[in-house]
Amino acid sequence: MSYVDIVFDGPPSHESGRFIEVENEGGASISFGEWVERDDGYWVLRIPDSTLLSAEVTKWQEMAEFWKRRADQRQIDINELKQNPALVCQGLTHV
Repeated sequence: MSYVDIVFDGPPSHESGRFIEVENEGGASISFGEWVERDDGYWVLRIPDSTLLSAEVTKWQEMAEFWKRRADQRQIDINELKQNPALVCQGLTHV
């Protein structure tokens, strides 16, 4: 995601535009941030710090890579068993 648009129905002024939605760069509506009522009575759209978001994205990417490697290894194991069914019997004797 290169950018996020927070959409209002008018420009900033003494009678500011109303919030419409948050969109990704393709114009699709996305859930981004969290609406919070502060102690001072104002409502804010709280958006996490970009460094925290970046760290979270990195964590999820690493997790996805781990599971892809694991799935690839499982596919190799399955293919070996298909090619050599005797391995199944060997595995059962070790249980």
